[in-house]
Amino acid sequence: MNFADPIFQTAVVPFAVSLATALLTLAVGRRYAALGLALGFLVAYWLIMGLPPLPPRGSAQKLPYLALLATLFGLVVEIAATRLTLLRPTLALALPLAVGVWLGWRGLTRGDVDNIAAIAALFVVGSAILLAYRQPPESGRRGLEAPAVALVLALTLGALALLGHSASTAQLAFALAAALGGVLILNWPTQRFPFAGLGVFAAFGTLLALSGQMLLYSDASRIGLAIAALVAASPLAAQRFKLPAGRSGEVLAPLVTGMVALVPAAIAVGIGFALAPGGQG
Repeated sequence: MNFADPIFQTAVVPFAVSLATALLTLAVGRRYAALGLALGFLVAYWLIMGLPPLPPRGSAQKLPYLALLATLFGLVVEIAATRLTLLRPTLALALPLAVGVWLGWRGLTRGDVDNIAAIAALFVVGSAILLAYRQPPESGRRGLEAPAVALVLALTLGALALLGHSASTAQLAFALAAALGGVLILNWPTQRFPFAGLGVFAAFGTLLALSGQMLLYSDASRIGLAIAALVAASPLAAQRFKLPAGRSGEVLAPLVTGMVALVPAAIAVGIGFALAPGGQG
């Protein structure tokens, strides 16, 4: 077994860790099974990038800490949001702000207009996504919308990072997609646990951190990244499809959402390829 193999680091490990953690967590409490995706991503980060220093010295070294912060916010929401009604929207605004400011604080202190605009975009888009998925149904046709969208978005960011000559960020995005796959395969076609506060914050918070790192410090297409954000809106279009009633409709719903999400994803990657640095397009 070659631990240095990129496929092993990027696909096999995060998928296996996510699946195993979710299975173990089900025995403790089904609401916390989405911890598997966070642990899968963090283990993959360790294999790909090594242990990050504390305090981190570069933007890539901040990613695991931001993933941990997003997971912590998700746990807080899972535990206390039913008692504190303003907690979830407050954290949905605080997390994108924290991600943007920590990743781009040097540009902020210099008054860099491009940097400020990127942080503002992260805040607006990130908050909109976290608020839009603020209370996903725990079961039924819409129960797996969020992980299906997050999976497609992670794959899209990975492709854009690769086209932007950021191989390590691409590996991390694909690792997150594999970790999400571990959660989804356990949860489909029969949904065994909800992908609610914990899952939404852990998945989209980590995606937001990866997006911020790409937006601020890579050559990834800015237009491609902007179009990729539309993947998060795919459930709105997917709801227009008439699915069979009952169990079969519940099974098909996340597949339809994923296929609809592939449309803006493909456009984003196509534009990223056309505008790739070095004449790739």
